[in-house]
Amino acid sequence: MGPLLHPTPMGCALAATLVVTGAPIFGAGLRALRLRRRLRRLTRPELSYEADGFAHLWGRVALESPLVGPLSSQPCAGFVLEVRP
Repeated sequence: MGPLLHPTPMGCALAATLVVTGAPIFGAGLRALRLRRRLRRLTRPELSYEADGFAHLWGRVALESPLVGPLSSQPCAGFVLEVRP
C-alpha cells in the first residue's frame, strides 16, 4: 500500500464526521425523491367525504371577505384549509 492509504487518527475522524454529516442529507434527498414519485402518480378523484390520503384537487376558491395586510393595508390573499370528518 502507498503512503496515502494508511489510516491515521485524523483521517478516521474526518471519515466518521463525513458519514455522520452525510446521513441526514441522504435521508432528506431520498424522502424528496419518494415524495416526487408519489406526487407524479396522483389522480384527481371526485371530492367526497370518503376521501382519504393524498389527493390532487383542482378547483376555484372564493374569499369569504376581502383580506387586507395588517401592517401595509394592502390587499392580500390567504387561506385556511379545514378538514372535517
